[in-house]
Amino acid sequence: MMIEISKTIDTEVGDGTTSSVIFAGTLLAKAEELLKKDVHSSVIIEGFQAASEKALEVLAEISKKVTADDRETLLKIASTSMESKLISEDSEPYQKLLLIQL
Repeated sequence: MMIEISKTIDTEVGDGTTSSVIFAGTLLAKAEELLKKDVHSSVIIEGFQAASEKALEVLAEISKKVTADDRETLLKIASTSMESKLISEDSEPYQKLLLIQL
């Protein structure tokens, strides 16, 4: 299951595989604790679903629309994206190149 989570995140997002596996592992560990306390699995699933819905609400509230004219924000996004990839060192020229392409 963890391998599938990692593959899906890598395919859909391109980054965050380690964080996703750690997060999923933590959720499973917490679920196991609840199961040991005789909490029914359907209650745990409902809780996870409610938490997921709340997380999506919060993300919608704090998200910011970015236009192609907002070069400063786009540069920050490019920088963040490149920090975890192979060109993380001295990525500034690549970030600027990306902005030129936009």
